[in-house]
Amino acid sequence: MAIPTDNGVYNWVTGEIEPNNQATWADLSGTTWADWPQWNMEPVSPHYFTSPEFIALPSPAYVSIRITGDATGDKTYQVHASTSGLFTGEETTYTITRDATDIPAFYGQYFRVTIGVEYNLADLNVIRNISTEATNQTFEISFKNVDSSSLGGSISARELVLPRTVSNIERIHVTPFAPDGYVELDYIANDYFETGVPAYAGIVSKQANGPKITFVKDDGTYTDAIFDAVLIVQPEQYINDSGDLDVR
Repeated sequence: MAIPTDNGVYNWVTGEIEPNNQATWADLSGTTWADWPQWNMEPVSPHYFTSPEFIALPSPAYVSIRITGDATGDKTYQVHASTSGLFTGEETTYTITRDATDIPAFYGQYFRVTIGVEYNLADLNVIRNISTEATNQTFEISFKNVDSSSLGGSISARELVLPRTVSNIERIHVTPFAPDGYVELDYIANDYFETGVPAYAGIVSKQANGPKITFVKDDGTYTDAIFDAVLIVQPEQYINDSGDLDVR
């Protein structure tokens, strides 16, 4: 998806970016001065402006981005992510609307942000400022002594229910408990060793809103197990009360 073309003009008096006027003289036919409350009779909507500032990372990574837009009208945002920094069509564009939920972390090395403002028929959809702040902050979510048979999903894909919303899962470390058994250090006998078959943990999915794991025995069959797990995750991205993209 291409970066939208800016369709506004800077007002040097007010310091605001105003939307282009789509009206023509023909649109004024039959109107009176009372019908013309402002010079812009038909402002473009959405009114787009792409910040000239780049977010540049040392290398490609997943990041969360705070975006604050000072504007009049309902706001939407687009985050353009590129691994090359060219922004000639190779970039990935994420669109964030006012009612967006489960907003994933953005992957790239270079980022640009576009704000789009809708005209609400009352006030001109002007843009005054847009600011961005990127973070690759992570934190841990831990699970202890979990019986995988108590989780949802199937035996080949048990779903971990996270205690909070996250935007990305960087890593999952799963440690299954050893099977029940007992052996004296100075006594070796099969009857003391072979009390169970060890299970090996596998990651089925690192999807942020529903990661899945599984356990496999030596013979290749799926099984359940008692386990501990540590997830390295990135914080939730959400739309705050001001209609801006925030991180928590």
